[in-house]
Amino acid sequence: MNQRRIQYLKDNFAATSEELSMIRPEGHSDTSFYIQLLMLRGLKYEESLFCRAIEEDSGKSESDITKELDYINSNSHIKINLEKYYKFDAYTLDVFNDKDTLVKWIGKLNRFLSLCEKIIQKSEINRLPFSAIEKDLEEAKNLLQEMMSRARKKELFEVIKDIRPDLLEDKAEYDRVTLDMELCISVLGFVPEEYVSYHFWKKSIPERLEFVSDRIRVKVGRLLNSNKGIELLQNKYLTYQALKPLYGRTIRQMDADGGYTAFAKALQESPVLAKKNNFQSLGKEVEIVEATNDADTHALYERIAQNGQYFILEDLIKQHPELKRLNPDSVNTIRIVTFMEREKAVVLDTFLRAGRKDSFVDNGGSGGIFVHVDPAKGITDSHGIDERGFVYESHPDHAYRFYGIRMPLWEKALEIAKKAAQTIPEARYVGWDIACTDDNRWIIVEGNALTMYIGQQGTLDVGKRKDLLETIHYDELIRSKSLLDP
Repeated sequence: MNQRRIQYLKDNFAATSEELSMIRPEGHSDTSFYIQLLMLRGLKYEESLFCRAIEEDSGKSESDITKELDYINSNSHIKINLEKYYKFDAYTLDVFNDKDTLVKWIGKLNRFLSLCEKIIQKSEINRLPFSAIEKDLEEAKNLLQEMMSRARKKELFEVIKDIRPDLLEDKAEYDRVTLDMELCISVLGFVPEEYVSYHFWKKSIPERLEFVSDRIRVKVGRLLNSNKGIELLQNKYLTYQALKPLYGRTIRQMDADGGYTAFAKALQESPVLAKKNNFQSLGKEVEIVEATNDADTHALYERIAQNGQYFILEDLIKQHPELKRLNPDSVNTIRIVTFMEREKAVVLDTFLRAGRKDSFVDNGGSGGIFVHVDPAKGITDSHGIDERGFVYESHPDHAYRFYGIRMPLWEKALEIAKKAAQTIPEARYVGWDIACTDDNRWIIVEGNALTMYIGQQGTLDVGKRKDLLETIHYDELIRSKSLLDP
């Protein structure tokens, strides 16, 4: 690969030589490369957690694990990765000396994975009633109960304890809740945050199937949005360039070419700015940057640039007083989810996001609270809920009651989201984060091509799968895709 490109990726994204050899970035755009890099780093971190948990439970080292995995895969017709080895209890087997037990384990896992595929086909693609998957689901649950490892149970126990410790006050619930959560994750396609936000421990399987799962929302996003559209929206600066008249503020891209000089110039133009990772979501790597002298500016840049010199600096948003009352420390935004029905932009749903005290961002992943907004009226019509499933009648930091808040200039809010949707035809399904300024303008904050569904469903405690799939003509999309697939 071109040495200049290699150095560019190292400088801008802090990519190591090992990471570059694993991703092989030839032909990747900056956005595509960095998304791959984030996935690789996430996978490596996850694998390190698996190895640590296995070692704690069995004493097996990473070297032991690698040897056993290689042996298992040499005797298996299905690919067994580290996650399956960890989650389904392979590490407790006598892999080298008890081949009969290993063969039985491989058979059980293969059966479990086949059942998962059948359930997805029946419930998500063909959308048959619960009765059509009930028998398969029961068998999958029984296999999961037999195979789920102690380490995985402990991991989920810690997740639940961290998110909702009240669920585990009854010790007898330990096995039932961890198994139930794993069933939702492995078979039904929900993530742990959805399990708690939707209070699934209180709901039957048929009730859960009424909800849009994480697996379905990703599938819908990829069916409706082209790769070009997704990539554009994953790159905050490209989105800004495409929609600049709707942003109402200046966003500056920093990279190794401009380096410190461009950074210092930006702070001279505006002494207080918001720094964001150009590709991260969920409010990660967002901070306020300000410097009073050259020494502070140098030190600030050196700290930020340790993680790569490719990031963006935004003018701060001064928000409308009505939204500022919700939480003065964050920019509290509205998410408006749009769907392009041919040439017409349709608003699917809307919700408000309120930040917490001392937090600059309002994202749910950073502790923010979701409140549903009636799309027709622009008035909040629910309590607040966070990603741990806790319900709030009022803001816990400011005692501001959530129900019945009228959004300012609501028609203008809907108008700007629709205009944004019509400007990027490559993305037909987008969650637009917008903010209202102190001079009564709605502006775009960013767009999300694979928008989450907790804010739409958790706030009202209502599953919206049927409404979503019918509105976007899901059956037609699936048929079209199957005709195109070889």
